[in-house]
Amino acid sequence: MPEYSFTLDQAELARYDAMAARALEHEAGLWDTAGITAGAAVVDLGCGPGAFLAALAARTAPSGTVTGVDAAGPAVAAARAMAGQRGIGSRVRIVHAGAQRTGLEPASFNVVFIRNLLVHNGPAAGAILRHARGLLRPGGHLLCAEPDITALRFPARAAAEQELEQRWIQMMRSMGNDPGLGAEGKLAALISAAGFIPDSAAHRVDPLEVERSPAWTARHMMVDKGFATNADIVRWDTAIAARLRDVGPLACKLPVNAVVAHPPPAPGRQPPAS
Repeated sequence: MPEYSFTLDQAELARYDAMAARALEHEAGLWDTAGITAGAAVVDLGCGPGAFLAALAARTAPSGTVTGVDAAGPAVAAARAMAGQRGIGSRVRIVHAGAQRTGLEPASFNVVFIRNLLVHNGPAAGAILRHARGLLRPGGHLLCAEPDITALRFPARAAAEQELEQRWIQMMRSMGNDPGLGAEGKLAALISAAGFIPDSAAHRVDPLEVERSPAWTARHMMVDKGFATNADIVRWDTAIAARLRDVGPLACKLPVNAVVAHPPPAPGRQPPAS
């Protein structure tokens, strides 16, 4: 199973909530193009703790269904708890499985939703996208969004976190991942190589305000894999604490690319009329 470097602490969960709010603000047109509308059956591959499940359920209400899939047990538990707390458990199902082998019925979804998954699963990205094609019904669409973490920039006062982020990027690349996948044009090229036909795309730069760099939650994996030492962690933690005390939350900007695509029609099948 591919290793996901971020842990699900409260800061990471809060970052996911903010990410969902920004996506809803900037991607409404793409969601419409993909078919995330009333009555649709949507599967969220790599749903994590369920940051987008409530939004997908609201968009597909009252008769649509949402299935979340994640390979990490803590993420599945968090997503199930969230669905129960928000009263959407009757229309949201959470499956504990890998994104490239979900065990779900082929051709059973109108939309496959993938977000912040391929950037962490470079060696498996092609297999995940091919599996996504098989899950789609005729006329269905993929909506995929990934960040360009190589372009994440912090202010001068957060030099320690910029160093931390660069170490994380080095580790990601050593694992066969592409932390710059969200650069304009790269995601569409990957999706096309997997046999999809892109319909539309949107590139934007998200302003973020967080207490610590996202890479902070991956610090223990970085030590385990030799990309940081315990002394580095102490040094970074001291610098981050000083910045929090003197300046407050960390303001930064992160580029994100979102693409809507569809599979080619099966041989002998005409594409639906526009």
